[in-house]
Amino acid sequence: MGNWPDDADGDVFRALEADGVDLTKSYGIEFYVDFEEWPPADEALALLKAAYGEVTLQEDEEDEIPCLTCNIVGPLSYEFVTATQAKITDMVKPFGGYCMDWGVQI
Repeated sequence: MGNWPDDADGDVFRALEADGVDLTKSYGIEFYVDFEEWPPADEALALLKAAYGEVTLQEDEEDEIPCLTCNIVGPLSYEFVTATQAKITDMVKPFGGYCMDWGVQI
């Protein structure tokens, strides 16, 4: 059983483990990038695309705040997820952006 920190990311890993997800495999992980102002600066989009390839704008839902998503295939580990969130946040912070949420494609 995993020993993750008592935070939102750790909670997701505990739930995934409880659901029987194999945490030793790599998966498509979707990182959600939010911005204080919408639409985000073109420079922020260009940086994300250069680093992660395809970036998708999520602005279809009426009830949801628009965001960008970066899909990255990688190890489903706390260290990878939190390091990637921090790296994305550092990249888009000058443009009012941050990455605090993610999901896994199982």
